[in-house]
Amino acid sequence: MANIAHMFDHGFMPDEIETQDAVFDPLPRGNYPVIITASELADNKNLTGVNLTLKFNVQSGMYQNRVLFENLCVQHKNETAQKIAQTKLKRICEALGITKLIDTSELHNKPLIVGIYVELDDYATQRNLDGQQVFRNVIKSYFMDTEGMNKWREEYGNATDRQQAKPKPRPAAKPAPVVDDYSDDIPF
Repeated sequence: MANIAHMFDHGFMPDEIETQDAVFDPLPRGNYPVIITASELADNKNLTGVNLTLKFNVQSGMYQNRVLFENLCVQHKNETAQKIAQTKLKRICEALGITKLIDTSELHNKPLIVGIYVELDDYATQRNLDGQQVFRNVIKSYFMDTEGMNKWREEYGNATDRQQAKPKPRPAAKPAPVVDDYSDDIPF
């Protein structure tokens, strides 16, 4: 329970809020510049392995700020599922220039390109009450974003660890010229 009255003048008034339709349609097939903005390791629901969930954010174009997710079974009792996930993680690391991954935060905020496909989501289609087919995005490939990575390196240097990745100091601003004559017509 939480009192939200302090957040609004007279309480939250749903009738005063303009409805915005959220668009959850899949992105069209193609390559998109992204960064990984979050990562989480958690046991899968059957407790048969550990999933690494990665959140990607599209960085430019008409789909800028759209979010994509990738769930990787990095540890699993099914060796095939584990191998597929670890191969995908390897490709992500290669696209980011990471040769040894210690913490998933090292994947964050570095540019890469993902190849997106659209496929039928059988599970969601079966649960859809209106009988419509439901489609979803699937990330099929990962590529180095050379242009984006060059910009990242200009900003952060060659640091591979997120903790080390601090912006390079910028040159000091030039001091403003000294003005001795204040007799202009500007009234302030």
